[in-house]
Amino acid sequence: MIRPRSTILFLLAAAIGGFLLWLGPAGLVTVGRILAYNFSGIEDLAVFPQRQLLASTSPSLLGAGELLDDPLVFGDSGRVRLASLLEANDAVAFLAVQGDRILIEHYFQGYDRATPVMIFSAS
Repeated sequence: MIRPRSTILFLLAAAIGGFLLWLGPAGLVTVGRILAYNFSGIEDLAVFPQRQLLASTSPSLLGAGELLDDPLVFGDSGRVRLASLLEANDAVAFLAVQGDRILIEHYFQGYDRATPVMIFSAS
């Protein structure tokens, strides 16, 4: 028969062990930020460290070209407009590039091409 006290001690030891296993690779500062701010979001520019990327001395310019207005795509319920699908999934921006030309560019929720956001692994 398992005693309640030993179960509590086991769960406490497991929780502490799990925390220490997490702390090792993540680092104290990162764990502190996660505990303080809970989940990170695209507007957490002031919370997490950043690096400014310097502009290239020889940039590859994207041609404006003729944008595809709002193409049809396949969604869960058949063919839908791309902008509707993106908006329904809380997207704030969508950019499709082919070669050196922007094909599709949409912004939602008050964002535009100059709005700074955390992009995480989106690039």
